[in-house]
Amino acid sequence: MTPSAERLWPAWSWRVLTGLWLADVLWILAARVSLDLGSAVVLTSAAAAAFAVKAFAARAPVPARARVFAEGLAFLLAAWPALRVLNHLTMTTALPLADARLAAWDAALGFDWLGYVRLLDRHPRLLRLMELTYTGLDWYSVVTAVALLFAFGAERMREFVLAFFAAAVAVVAIGPLFPAYGAMAHYAPAPGQFARVTASCGTYYLPSLMRLRAPGAHALSWRFLPGLVTFPSFHAAMGVIGIYCCRGKRPVFLASLALNAFMIASTPLFGSHYLIDLLAGAALALIVAPLATALERRAR
Repeated sequence: MTPSAERLWPAWSWRVLTGLWLADVLWILAARVSLDLGSAVVLTSAAAAAFAVKAFAARAPVPARARVFAEGLAFLLAAWPALRVLNHLTMTTALPLADARLAAWDAALGFDWLGYVRLLDRHPRLLRLMELTYTGLDWYSVVTAVALLFAFGAERMREFVLAFFAAAVAVVAIGPLFPAYGAMAHYAPAPGQFARVTASCGTYYLPSLMRLRAPGAHALSWRFLPGLVTFPSFHAAMGVIGIYCCRGKRPVFLASLALNAFMIASTPLFGSHYLIDLLAGAALALIVAPLATALERRAR
């Protein structure tokens, strides 16, 4: 293990993460938003456990790779709920819906969303595989981070986690400026137009988004905190970051390319995304991924 591999996560990343948790708490206290008691206990416990693991990993007499592994998982454990809660809090700003604008950008690009869904609708096995790759982004981040640690080493795992975190923060910051109900709700395909795709496909988040945009008090529960950002697509950003971080070993890179390209292709239907969302997410990834690499190299 090289000296650089023995480093743990840079202090600034934990400071930014702490800032996100503080932003969540202050926003909840200042606005008409609350967490039910069970959610408050679960999320507080997750954050406390993550920071405890970080403190332990920094001092524990264990192999360097085990320390990096422990802190990386702890960071993800603390980051996901902080980002999910903040995503929901920011959507209470209820800016005007951007669906018409996003659809117009798609039209300018020549993308036919309904035509794309009709194409997918003719392939049931493809639909099922796409659904599997789209769901479970939380687990995707954890599994990818661990796989990178063992396939490439600690530096690559840190690079992936930092890129994931930077992309997620950017998506949560940009998303409220372009709130949208999504392509399925916008195009509202007529019943019977598809053989297998239903009008409820890709709209799992709509009740939460509509409720948060309505006046009055809002209660959040950790049991259901779906991603609410349409533009840019976080799935697309994560897919590009996953491909980028698997560079250097041809078999691993090709496997990552196939899996992540499949996931990105599933987002127009299962995430109800416009094409412009995917392009924006990919562009964001192309900015933050090299930035994470530069930060990792600078810290060596």
